[in-house]
Amino acid sequence: MGGGGVDRLVKSLLLLLPVLLRCEALRESWQPGNYTNSTADVQRFLRDYNSTAEEVFFFSTSASWNYDTNLTDYNSNLQVSAALEEQAFTEAWGKKAKQVFSKELLDSLPDAEDKMLMEGIMQLGAANLPQNEREEFNTIFSIMERIYSTTKVHPRPNISWSLEPELTDIMAKSRSYKKLLYVWEAWHNDSGVPIKEYYPRFVELSNKASRGDGFNDTGAEWRSQYESPTFEQDMEKLYRTIEPLYLNLHAFVRRKLYNFYGPRYINLKGPIPAHLLGNMWAQTWNNIFDMMVPFPDKPNLDVTAEMVKQGYNATHMFRVAEEFFTSLDLAEMPKEFWEGSMLVKPEDREVVCHASAWDFYNRKDFRIKQCTTVTMEQLFTVHHEMGHIQYYLQYKDQPVGFRDGANPGFHEAIGDLISLSVSTPNHLHKINLLESATSDEETDLNFLLNMALVKIAFLPFGYLIDQWRWRVFDGRTPPDKYNSEWWYLRTKYQGICPPTKRTEDQFDPGAKFHIPDNYPYISYFISFILQFQFHEKLCEAAHHTGPMHTCDIYRFIVRIIKKLSDIERAALSSAELEEYNTLLSNMETKYSLAVVCRDDVTCHPLDPDLQKIMAESRDYDELLFAWKGWRDSAGKILRQDYKRYVELANKAATINGHSDNGAFWRSLYETPTFEEDLETLWKELEPLYLNVHAYVRRTLYRKYGPDYINLKGPIPAHLLGNMWAQTWSGIMDLVTPYPDATQVDATPAMVAQGWNATRMFQESDRFFTSLGLLPMPKEFWDKSMLEKPTDGRQVVCHASAWDFYNRKDFRIKQCTVVTMDDLITVHHEMGHVQYFLQYKDQPVSFRDGANPGFHEAIGDVLA
Repeated sequence: MGGGGVDRLVKSLLLLLPVLLRCEALRESWQPGNYTNSTADVQRFLRDYNSTAEEVFFFSTSASWNYDTNLTDYNSNLQVSAALEEQAFTEAWGKKAKQVFSKELLDSLPDAEDKMLMEGIMQLGAANLPQNEREEFNTIFSIMERIYSTTKVHPRPNISWSLEPELTDIMAKSRSYKKLLYVWEAWHNDSGVPIKEYYPRFVELSNKASRGDGFNDTGAEWRSQYESPTFEQDMEKLYRTIEPLYLNLHAFVRRKLYNFYGPRYINLKGPIPAHLLGNMWAQTWNNIFDMMVPFPDKPNLDVTAEMVKQGYNATHMFRVAEEFFTSLDLAEMPKEFWEGSMLVKPEDREVVCHASAWDFYNRKDFRIKQCTTVTMEQLFTVHHEMGHIQYYLQYKDQPVGFRDGANPGFHEAIGDLISLSVSTPNHLHKINLLESATSDEETDLNFLLNMALVKIAFLPFGYLIDQWRWRVFDGRTPPDKYNSEWWYLRTKYQGICPPTKRTEDQFDPGAKFHIPDNYPYISYFISFILQFQFHEKLCEAAHHTGPMHTCDIYRFIVRIIKKLSDIERAALSSAELEEYNTLLSNMETKYSLAVVCRDDVTCHPLDPDLQKIMAESRDYDELLFAWKGWRDSAGKILRQDYKRYVELANKAATINGHSDNGAFWRSLYETPTFEEDLETLWKELEPLYLNVHAYVRRTLYRKYGPDYINLKGPIPAHLLGNMWAQTWSGIMDLVTPYPDATQVDATPAMVAQGWNATRMFQESDRFFTSLGLLPMPKEFWDKSMLEKPTDGRQVVCHASAWDFYNRKDFRIKQCTVVTMDDLITVHHEMGHVQYFLQYKDQPVSFRDGANPGFHEAIGDVLA
């Protein structure tokens, strides 16, 4: 933008001043009323202020929005007018508060929040300035914003490049030293130099306004928001702790650039030219990742091409971001968001393209302004900006004075926090932008370097911007040192230098949006620290295990809600639910009480009699008696109950949104291809099983002969040492390949040493504590059933571990006999209890295995 354009803008704004003077009087409905110096009137004052402030801020924010989305003289005039009226409101209510309410009253308010709100209202900001200087302050602000946002670079006649998207795209993608130099220099000259004329006076007026509120300068006012008297020292100390990591990254990047550009342009012992780092301000370096990537043969994690291939546009990118937030049980974007936001750069007018989120203070209108392009980096920006909106939505019902971040770093941290999950390969795979989320050391290092080029590279830049401004505001850096001090700090902290000679004729700070926009920048530095602290805590809450860089909190809350909303059998009517529970109880009772009786009326329960026969007998007919007798006794009587159970279980599953009860059970594994996955897994294991089957069949043939064993057919189920033929270790003596070798069966030794059930559980407990795991709690020993009772009562002997959900009572029920097999079972069941102990402090809905297979796996791995 040339000087003539700026002059015309100034002239149009100066012509408006008589109109602005007439706007100084605050409209009657926005004036404060009459109040007395009392606690009751403080609360009435705050209520009145809040309702009025919502109207005033909606008006001024709307004017700012209209200007930023349509940069015309007319809208600029309206923005300045609205800003003046907001400042008149601030002045009127702030002065009224100071006049009416004494310090003694405010100090004695029963609610500390009321005092905080009153103190905020009494800070007048720009409203401290006299009217003519207030108008000048707002006019200069509008001029600087307009210069920055409308500047274009003209490489050739009739060719114009805006910062977004053309210049930004060149800085990111070009590897031509000279083209990058041209773009960098042209932008810094054309945007920064015109702003230089106005910035010293802006600083002067800003300081005067801050002093009106009791601060030494504007820098001191900004720092006061962090409520720490040692804030500057704290920030310097924090930066020094992370500086070594930055210096290592800087050295790595410098070496890579040296390899590409050579010694003519890169000094291996000096700063890096600022235009070679993929970004107009060298604030993040991820755009040159292709030059830095340590393992180039690994998959490219930039999904831009896939987004384009899938037909992504700006609206879809925002819908994807919205779905991320709703998956965390956060709010959908309101109707006003979609109707009012500017999501793409208009073709018919000039706009401020710098992405930003807006709160219109009416509790329903929230918008984003972004010149969105279809790139992965912009997808992250979309999530970042929507993070701001989510923050607005969360505190929209707070008093106006509290509608902001806990400190200025929080808002930016919340936005970036979400991007930490979105950028993971795992997340990109979940939303179908990455074919597979492969994880190996080389892929991880590529990913982590790319993240470092964003998160670590930014830190000195985020720190130094306000280092420069604080010195400008407090006078240590006068106007004739603006540019030299800027480059001193950028070299000191970032280790970069201007690619061409820069003098005090230039104003390179003005080429960065936040300088003319007067937005404090240290909040970004703080946010880059906070976001990782927030991320760590959220990942813990989401039960993430593994490195932090693999954590994706997407759909975490939805999983909890889904688990809670699937009410299983409780979906049935009261009568059906009672019937369902009765059926389960009846089937369990019938199963547990079933016995097999001989002709001499000797009857055998399953545990231990029938189990012992199945494991130890080698008599074909005896085994057949036990096997068939159990099924006749326990199976037939369950048939009708089970048929009705299936009907009711399917009905409950259908009500919960599943096609049947089997579909519900499979849903617990959270994969739509579960059946296919299991079939694939089985096919991998099947050849080994077939070999075992053939070997066992051959040995049984030798034992029982051709009358009972067909070498080309299936094995009779009762000959495999187990009532259900589920494990075959009971016939180890028949199939052992080396019968003369020592047999690993500790049963005789256990009996000889006088072991009993308690001793077996104590040995298991010692095993777990030797691994650093927890001893069984007192309740376990007091209340478990470790042996089959001898007092005549009937019990369910099937071994099981129990969690009583009070975080202390965990038990095992087992009809233990002194055998090595049962010793292994003891360890298995105690493995379940150890799992219970590990997750006892989780939410109830997460007190279970990661999937239903985990619990049994934990038990068996220890066995």
